[in-house]
Amino acid sequence: MIISNNTNTSISYESKTEKTTKSNITFEQELKERFSKSRIITYHEEKGRFDEMSEENAKAIKYILEDDKVSMQELTSMPFERIKLLKSIVFPSDLTKDEFADVLITFLENNRATSMLLAVDKTANDNFNEALFNTLGEILDDSERMDFMKELDLNLTQMFNSQDLEFSFMGAKSILIFLEVEKEKTDIDYSNFFDKMISKTKFGLSTPFLNPDIKKNYKVMNNSYTLLKDFYEDIKSTNEITLEDILKKL
Repeated sequence: MIISNNTNTSISYESKTEKTTKSNITFEQELKERFSKSRIITYHEEKGRFDEMSEENAKAIKYILEDDKVSMQELTSMPFERIKLLKSIVFPSDLTKDEFADVLITFLENNRATSMLLAVDKTANDNFNEALFNTLGEILDDSERMDFMKELDLNLTQMFNSQDLEFSFMGAKSILIFLEVEKEKTDIDYSNFFDKMISKTKFGLSTPFLNPDIKKNYKVMNNSYTLLKDFYEDIKSTNEITLEDILKKL
């Protein structure tokens, strides 16, 4: 649901559930009627997808999708676990080509929102995925965001397959592609990976007489990888503290 004001959508549907309409129809019944008008909600209800979620998550996601639109405000106001559930609904992996054209009618507010949502299951590491989600949200220029995603895919593939790390704008080519199987790798030192990529960008930027276009590319990669590393370290640190607190209570 695209919201034109600053209403906090994460609580708006919850605050209404205690009220009834003037026609004495409960808000829950009203929601059910509204949700039934969305093809994507109807499709996934028939598939039982919402039954696999908690009642709270299912209701929140349906509320967002009832008009088949997702705003940046809605996307960035949800906890990351719910964002992953939203992605599984907006971009279902089991649709046929015909079903895809007929059912997948959800409109994200802009290209930035689309790239962010597609990134939530990039790897098997949720700290990395959430950091990437946040990073893409900070890159406002569409072309710079696309360039970074292209280079990131190449660099991740190189790392996963023990190849030398290099950018495509410096001539790097890989006969390998970023495969789904790569997502399952968990023994990855992402901090070390970020350090290597940032070091490579700094070396490139310090190179004298560098082609201006190449220097611009290095600058974009430096900014993007630095953002990604900062978000990753913050999220990882927060999650480690949370886990430590849980273990202390056991």
